[in-house]
Amino acid sequence: MKGLIVFIALVLNAGVSQAAPVLLGNTSHTTAVSARAGLESGVAANVFPGDPLPLATTTGLLVGADATASATAIADTGLLATIAEAVGGFDADADAIASASFFGDFLSGGGVFSLSIDFENVSDTSPGATGSAMLKVLFLADDGFRIERIVEQTTRFEQTFGLAAGITGRLWLDLVSTAYAPLLDPGMGDPGSARLPGSAANGLGEVTFAVNAVPEPGSAMLTVTALALVLFMVPRAGSRLARARRSTAPRPSV
Repeated sequence: MKGLIVFIALVLNAGVSQAAPVLLGNTSHTTAVSARAGLESGVAANVFPGDPLPLATTTGLLVGADATASATAIADTGLLATIAEAVGGFDADADAIASASFFGDFLSGGGVFSLSIDFENVSDTSPGATGSAMLKVLFLADDGFRIERIVEQTTRFEQTFGLAAGITGRLWLDLVSTAYAPLLDPGMGDPGSARLPGSAANGLGEVTFAVNAVPEPGSAMLTVTALALVLFMVPRAGSRLARARRSTAPRPSV
């Protein structure tokens, strides 16, 4: 019986302690990219509502034998990703920008919520080139509660907060990746030779995110847990009492 009580307590605890995702409404996703190599450029964009999820926007250019620029942005439920790549050549320098953004809101029924952000920046550059990824996070509630962060390094964080019933919370996320690669000096070698230092860069960022409702312990779980604790403590108290009686019992005289 004791084992069954403990098992039920564990099951109930697992069931009520898991945070439940909040369904965000009025959502919008946007992806935009631009690329330039020398005097040539290209741009593209997608927006939801309008275009179906997931959004995937890309553009790319090749100028001469060496200079290239490309950018890709992806937006989906709970996910933004951007990559910008640039390779400078003997004919032209290059740069690229990729951006993805999200907006969503929800009406609180009262309780505790958490905002979870998992951001990864794996940008890479050669000397002389530049590449980066940056995430802007903004959460605003009608009661004045605010979360605002600018993140540039790989990080994961979760912030918990309470909202009264009837309060609307709004979440904005903006992810941007950039890359720039300079024009190569003609004196550094011949076009078509092995790629030289200082000629390539990429900015790559990805973020997964969620707003969760943090549950309070249920009365059923508390009751069963209390019963389990009692069942654990009673045998221990009984064994201590038995030891105490044995220690105080009169010993037979010799």
